[in-house]
Amino acid sequence: MAHQLVVCSDIFGQTESFKNWCNQVLPADWQLTIVSPYISSVNFTDEALAYSAFQQAGGIEKYAMRISTALAASLSNKTVIGFSAGAATLYKLLSEKEYSQSIDRFYGFYPGQIRFFTKLKPSVPSQLYFPYKEPNFNIDKVIQELALHDNVQCTKTDYEHGFMNLSSRGYDKDAELSFTAEIKRILSPQAEI
Repeated sequence: MAHQLVVCSDIFGQTESFKNWCNQVLPADWQLTIVSPYISSVNFTDEALAYSAFQQAGGIEKYAMRISTALAASLSNKTVIGFSAGAATLYKLLSEKEYSQSIDRFYGFYPGQIRFFTKLKPSVPSQLYFPYKEPNFNIDKVIQELALHDNVQCTKTDYEHGFMNLSSRGYDKDAELSFTAEIKRILSPQAEI
């Protein structure tokens, strides 16, 4: 049965390095759908510009509509991955609608906005990777609240927010290599055996 990987970007959108990462982890014979908060390609020089553009593009609510449309238009057998705003938006969507028949698993990296959705429980098994700290909230408290949901697993990393994004000031090459290898291993068809 065909499988699809749906990857939702952070506020930097669909950069070349992001597309390359998606293709790097994509198993053979899987289809790839990339969702960005923006209609066209963008290139930001820093987080402040990217955040401003994200807000102008409609923020989480508008991004949720874009992701929801992509999920509805795709195959029934899929795995979803989100980064930052993409991860928080996916978490919210997967909690508001039943997706367990079409999505087998969700992986979310540094979903800072999830702090507003900790009472929500996603309909699919979810693995969340947090940075070691966030400037605007207590990560440990958010993780404790999310851990109350039986299908949510949280990992607090040793890295900063944005550790997987080459454009982010929190980027960490070792973290990217390590978590890329982990995602590739998880998505590998042999991992299902």
